[in-house]
Amino acid sequence: RQCHNLQSRLAIHRGNILTRFSGASAAAGAARSISHRSRILLPSCSRAIGSRNIFDVSSCSSAAFGEFGQHHRPQSKLKPLQSGWVIGERWLSTSPSKHGHKPKSKSSPRHKSKPKRQQDGKFLDMKDFESIEEAADMTFNRLDNFNPRNLSSFWTRVSQLVAPKYQKSEPPKKVGTEDAQKEQLMSQLQSIFSKTMNQIKSFEPRDLTQTALGFAKIVKEVDNFGRRHHEGTPRQILRDIFIGHHSEQRQQRIFQDIANAAMPILPEFEPRYLSNLAYANAIAGSVLEDRQLLFDQIAEKSIPLLGEFNPHDLANMVWSFEKNGESNPRLFEEVANTIVALDHLGEFSPQALSNILLAFSKAGKSDPRLFKKIANHIILLDNLRGFSPQDFSNIVWAFAKADVSHPRLFKKVAGHMISLDNWGEFKPLELSNIVWAFAKAEVADAPMLFEKIANHIVANSNLRDFYPQDLSNIVWAYVEANEANPMAFVKAGKSDPRLFEKVADHIIASHNLWVFKPHELSNILLAFAKAEALNPQLFEKVAHHIMKLDDLRKFKPQHLSNTVWAFAKAEVSHPMLFKRVADHIAALKNMKRFKPQHFSDTVWAYATAKEEQPHLFEKVADQILSLDNLDSFSSQSCSEIRWAFEDANVINSQLFDALDTACVHDDENLDEKYQQLNPQDQWHARVL
Repeated sequence: RQCHNLQSRLAIHRGNILTRFSGASAAAGAARSISHRSRILLPSCSRAIGSRNIFDVSSCSSAAFGEFGQHHRPQSKLKPLQSGWVIGERWLSTSPSKHGHKPKSKSSPRHKSKPKRQQDGKFLDMKDFESIEEAADMTFNRLDNFNPRNLSSFWTRVSQLVAPKYQKSEPPKKVGTEDAQKEQLMSQLQSIFSKTMNQIKSFEPRDLTQTALGFAKIVKEVDNFGRRHHEGTPRQILRDIFIGHHSEQRQQRIFQDIANAAMPILPEFEPRYLSNLAYANAIAGSVLEDRQLLFDQIAEKSIPLLGEFNPHDLANMVWSFEKNGESNPRLFEEVANTIVALDHLGEFSPQALSNILLAFSKAGKSDPRLFKKIANHIILLDNLRGFSPQDFSNIVWAFAKADVSHPRLFKKVAGHMISLDNWGEFKPLELSNIVWAFAKAEVADAPMLFEKIANHIVANSNLRDFYPQDLSNIVWAYVEANEANPMAFVKAGKSDPRLFEKVADHIIASHNLWVFKPHELSNILLAFAKAEALNPQLFEKVAHHIMKLDDLRKFKPQHLSNTVWAFAKAEVSHPMLFKRVADHIAALKNMKRFKPQHFSDTVWAYATAKEEQPHLFEKVADQILSLDNLDSFSSQSCSEIRWAFEDANVINSQLFDALDTACVHDDENLDEKYQQLNPQDQWHARVL
């Protein structure tokens, strides 16, 4: 009766019975009790008690287990293991319990703290291993005895050990024993990997998804092209196994085999396993040929079970679908309905809330009910101390991206952030996303927050941790915030030139600008020009970089127009740059990707800068006249284009007539359009 918690299987070893419990501290005592009566209780186990081997007892009659409860199917047959060890997530030794406490049936073995060493036996947990070499050596030596649960536990631990915090700097290797160790580790890992993939179709849902998740995390960590792996290190060996020279083909085969094993048994998957399977494919950058089929089946199976998903799994599910580009409208709709129908969101962690909002906004599924539900939950909280910088960044970015207005939420977040004394935990990406979101949302309380963030950025000794996209977003946000709320903002470049000077100095000091993309360069120049934060050295640095490029094919129409517009607005002369851009545009076979504003900004810039490039103006005129109509041209675009042509002394009567007609048509609708504007936009219209 002491053994009523016995769950999985019994193994006979030297007259003792090793049992797997759901968390019992008194398991050893139970095993001792069983061992004294083993001949009576297990009459159908025909193999002799006292053998040196560990045997599978699946052949034992169910009647033999009647006193202990229901007999569950064992995971696999156990072959002889090293005496004193039982391999797995958490297995109990044969030593008697000193305390005899009853086991807690509801506790989960893998969530317990690390086991203590016992005198008469040993525990072995994958978490005990502190290096990949140690885990691989132990697993390889007992590979014949490992079942799917053991293999999945191994790959889970390897995915943890491959993280940078476990990797030590590699000293120069000497030829000799070190080379043999490398070859041994490679052989061991390859053997374990081969056995895993050969048996993957026999894995049950839990083991299958745990293995997939471990594989995905390993791939994500080692497939980092910006980080060099020393030859022969565990990271490099794992990279060769999972990625090799043809990364996409190797990954596709691995995860396709996992998908093929999972799809036939998806009806057996619990909510967590469904979420983990989708999540694994997402973080590995799934390259499955039938990815849509897999995700459609996951969605179909998940929708009826959404009420059973916990908040973490819900967040992972929608995040995974968005990450893989699988926009399943019904799944997103049902997830939103499930969350909105809840009485409260108290069980949702800040990370779960932020990931859900992020997934919906990126997927273009901005359900106002869902956003309002989450926003109202956040503003009713006593404080936001439980939210991380990334949570703040994701939440406000998602609202701005989805174009969902909620001033009280932004005010709450701004108030909390302004009260912070230490901004050291905020990463550059998080800072850039926050100022971008507040600028786009046109929040009235933004100036104090912007000042706080500017002070923090300026206080940095350098901006080496800031990516080009971060710098571009930050300077753009300060300009946009100023334009959106001119009564509260003073010109960013004038009121606090330190921020713009800091960014400019960082870019100027860079050895080269190859890491900057065209849109990042053009946006930075545009922001500096609009903010009147004049810095000729910065403009010269960017111009010099553009002139060294083989061609301008990576520059989109907006990048080209923004670049020349910024030079003209900042009154920075660079004839060679203007000629390079003009020659590129004139050589284009078509200009279908150019919008009216691109035309007007480009010709306005050339006229203002007094850069005479007749072939550019002719190309623009021909393209405008080739359009079926000019309904998309605003009166401002028409007037700017005509002014630029006249100022450049390029007279084209046919173009002027077409522009005049478009302007008149647009003017007739001005009053009606004006009344449809909100007060802020009406103010801008009056200024124009």
